Amino acid sequence: MLMLLKNCYNIQLMSINVGMMAPTITDCLLHNRIEVVRVLLQCDDVDIDLCDDNGCSSLYIASQKGHVDVVKELLQHSADVNKCDNDDTSPLYIASQKGHVDVVKELLQHSADVNKCKHNGASPLSIASYNGHVNVNVVKELLQHAADVNKCSFDGISPLQIACNNNMIEVVHVLLQCDNVEIDLCDDDGCSSLYQASQEGHVNVVKQLLQHSADVNKCDNNDVSPLYKASQNGHVNVVKELLQHSADVNKCDNNDVSPLYKASQNGHVNVVKELLQHSADVNKCDDKGQNPIHVAHKNGHLEIESLLIINSANQH
Repeated sequence: MLMLLKNCYNIQLMSINVGMMAPTITDCLLHNRIEVVRVLLQCDDVDIDLCDDNGCSSLYIASQKGHVDVVKELLQHSADVNKCDNDDTSPLYIASQKGHVDVVKELLQHSADVNKCKHNGASPLSIASYNGHVNVNVVKELLQHAADVNKCSFDGISPLQIACNNNMIEVVHVLLQCDNVEIDLCDDDGCSSLYQASQEGHVNVVKQLLQHSADVNKCDNNDVSPLYKASQNGHVNVVKELLQHSADVNKCDNNDVSPLYKASQNGHVNVVKELLQHSADVNKCDDKGQNPIHVAHKNGHLEIESLLIINSANQH
């Protein structure tokens, strides 16, 4: 095959259909056959930006696979660095998703659009933040090339929120070093990064956010606070952190349900103890007149019921 290619013999006949990448070319890209790629690129009639049926160019495939030498070769021959697939996914996005930091560097050095989003509005930084366990250096590289740290997807989710929700502590640390990061930015449901981390029980992320002055009482669209979500889900260590940073222990949602009510309802004994130690209102009723002891009794949480009685709960 190599001798055939060296003569550039009818290279376009290697395609099965118009607009479909030749199997031999695709095979070279998938398996990092750099010498064959170099020979192909010497042919006058080679279409370097030809795409397969999914809209994937040679540069896209090489970026996806992390074949940095192939990427370099293609870029030296003026491959379109921002050529996207059918889902508007760029080579930089796919390299960021896979954690191929050397490919990311190469693409950025050739003027890849660092903020080019795919069809759902997610940026390369967003996907790198989501997959931070793969390679946090991708996040660092994107930020060094002016990636928009507050760029949100179509549902309003920022890279910081993504990292916090998925407990990517290293990524969170890196993002919080950016001077212009909006720590209290909320998604379409009004959920902040602190809210997300509190809901999921990611206590180390919560600590990082609070150290950077995140709004401890920032509520979602239903007036639900980070403390409420942590209490509801039984994350006692998060509850402790939030209370130590002056969380409103009696902040109710739009149905007048308090953190203590939710913890009592769901049987989280240690959370109930912590809330009571911070002066939670033991008789705070919801909009139907039910208080914490009512829901604890209803759900058979006898230890919580006893705790509430000791703390002067109204049983009537």
